[in-house]
Amino acid sequence: MISIVKKRLDDYLEFNSDLLFKDTDFLEIFGGSIRDAISGLEIHDIDILCMKNSAIKASEILESFGYKNVTDKLSMKNIQQMYKDTHIVFEPWTFMNNNLKIIQLIRPVSDMKFNNFNMNYHTKQFFDIMKQVDMSCCGVSYDGEGINENYPNAINHCRLKFYKINPNAKMYNKDRIFDRKYKLNSRGWTCIDDMTEIEYNKYIRSAKLNSL
Repeated sequence: MISIVKKRLDDYLEFNSDLLFKDTDFLEIFGGSIRDAISGLEIHDIDILCMKNSAIKASEILESFGYKNVTDKLSMKNIQQMYKDTHIVFEPWTFMNNNLKIIQLIRPVSDMKFNNFNMNYHTKQFFDIMKQVDMSCCGVSYDGEGINENYPNAINHCRLKFYKINPNAKMYNKDRIFDRKYKLNSRGWTCIDDMTEIEYNKYIRSAKLNSL
């Protein structure tokens, strides 16, 4: 699965994703792109969580492959507002190439507080953000070596095209969740919250049998 996810990321980026992880600390590709890579769906954009120094290096790599910083020029309200409203990250730096591939570099607000004396706090805040997803299937990330599960059962949910709403997450927004549910459902996903326990267990048994 790791090799498949990497290939799908490379194909979307149009360069080797390994370059993003070289000589960088605290950088992971997370959320929808990893979800779609695992589930076999088309990737629409890539979100990268990174600290300031890694964001600068990633920006240089993107620009070397023809991406341009369009943060102030392109209105991407749905994408940027999702993170900006949470108050746990800065407004994303948005990059786009001539083929309209979209990459967002997302920095935690805790990045401003970073120094040698609060490394533990800094590390905890970085990884906590990837757990604060409003949908379980978005709780997956890729660190250049493996796929990380940041929300319980997130990988299996991606495989089965299931998702569970997480109303307690910092990224949850009740006004936006209906639109996000509609978009996922239209792509063949099923919300576990809308299923009965009998339906869910029946589907799981069927999925296990088909995998034998």
